[in-house]
Amino acid sequence: MLTWTGHVVTGLGRRCIAGSMQAWKFFAFAVEANLALFQFFGRQGFRASFRVAMQQVYFTGLEAMPLLSLLSLLLGFTVIAQSLPQLQGVGAPALIGQILVISIVRELGPLITAMVVITR
Repeated sequence: MLTWTGHVVTGLGRRCIAGSMQAWKFFAFAVEANLALFQFFGRQGFRASFRVAMQQVYFTGLEAMPLLSLLSLLLGFTVIAQSLPQLQGVGAPALIGQILVISIVRELGPLITAMVVITR
């Protein structure tokens, strides 16, 4: 017959054993995952898929720079032309830079990026 201290020690022992088993299973999983990762990087397929991915980044990103530059320039002019008279009316024309950053970079940047990627 166990006393309450015996139950506490037994419960603590069971929890320690269960925790140790979980830690061992996690360690075994981590070893298997690393081995699979090393095997993946060692194969020829990784090099080919990496090359294709870099070609796609070049095609989508770098070759789209002239279009993006023109689009950004036109959007910047439009925002300045629309905002500057309003800001001069309230006496705050110095805020045009912050408005450009907020409106184009934060708000329109993701939308423009998505449109360029979709059209490419």
